[in-house]
Amino acid sequence: MTIDSVLEDSGFVSIKSIGDIYGEPVTTRKKHGQTIHHNYLMWIGMDDRREFYVNKYYLEYPGNHQSDLDQGEIKLATQGYKNDPSNWPPRAGPINELNTVDFAGAGRFSIVLGIPGWEFYNFPQPGHEPVVFHRTKSYFDTAHDGSTFPQSVSGTYNRSFYNGMVDRLTIDGNTYAIFRCENIVCDENGISLPKGQSRPLLFDINVRVPLGNSGKFALVVIDPVGGNQGPPDQP
Repeated sequence: MTIDSVLEDSGFVSIKSIGDIYGEPVTTRKKHGQTIHHNYLMWIGMDDRREFYVNKYYLEYPGNHQSDLDQGEIKLATQGYKNDPSNWPPRAGPINELNTVDFAGAGRFSIVLGIPGWEFYNFPQPGHEPVVFHRTKSYFDTAHDGSTFPQSVSGTYNRSFYNGMVDRLTIDGNTYAIFRCENIVCDENGISLPKGQSRPLLFDINVRVPLGNSGKFALVVIDPVGGNQGPPDQP
C-alpha cells in the first residue's frame, strides 16, 4: 500500500501525473445479467495512535437479493467500525494490509472511509472518479541483500467494475463516506472469466482529506492492487 497526495486549491485538480486511465469509468451505469451474490468490503480507518489500518471482509449469499447485499454490507461495515479481529466473518482480510484485493466471484465492492471528514474525490470528468484503473504501475521491490530495484506491473482494461456511486453510511450514530460498485468479473473484452483464469487489477482510490480548518483539502491517492478470478470448482 502506498499513499500519495497533492494539495487542492479548489475542489477540482489535475491528476494526470498519477498515471494513465485504463478502462471504462467505474461510475458507468451498466445493466448486466450477472448474479451478484458476494459482498466485498474494505474499511480504511485510523486507530487511537493515529495509525492507518485497513480491514477487508467477504460474505457470500445464495442469490442476488438487494436486501441481502444491503444487510451484508452493514454487517461487514460494522465489523470494520469495531476493528475487532476476534469477531471477523469468514474470509475476513488481515489488518494493516491493502496490497492485495482478490475477487472470487461477481459481487458488490464497497469501500468505507472510517475517518471523520474524509470524503471520496468524485467529479464528473474522466479519471476523477473515486476508483480509477490503470494500465501500468511502477514500484520499488527489495532484494535479498536489502537493496531496492524498480519493478513495473501491468493491469487489465476495466470492463468489470460498474455502477459506482458515493453514498453515506451510518453506524452507531456516526456517518461515513462509502463508495460502492458492482464487479461482474470480466476480462478486458467484457467476457466473463472462465474457471481457472484470472486477471490482474491496478486501481487507485482517490480521497479528499481536510487540512485542519483551512477550508482546503489534500487529494490522497491510496494505491492497492488486486485480481479477478474465474469461478471455483463448486460455485
